[in-house]
Amino acid sequence: MAGGRSITVYGTVMGTRLEGHTTIHRIEATGPSGERLDLQVVARKRRRGAVQVIWDPDGFAESRFPLEMPWPTIGLALGIISLIVGGGWLLIV
Repeated sequence: MAGGRSITVYGTVMGTRLEGHTTIHRIEATGPSGERLDLQVVARKRRRGAVQVIWDPDGFAESRFPLEMPWPTIGLALGIISLIVGGGWLLIV
């Protein structure tokens, strides 16, 4: 890797352990040249599945986990709730 630039790699959480009040995830990812990367990142809570990691060859790794629930699903739920509340209000008035 030239210049130590940060790159984005995608991997999978393979294991999780607690150290005090921090959660450390062991992530397996594939580097830009096809090499296998074993990374450890710190997160606030336990996660599993796919993860996006900002990684540089100096050993720094910052994780970005996808949302547990996609935004369209959240919007749909809020829309249904507002329809129920609005319909109930119309029936009462």
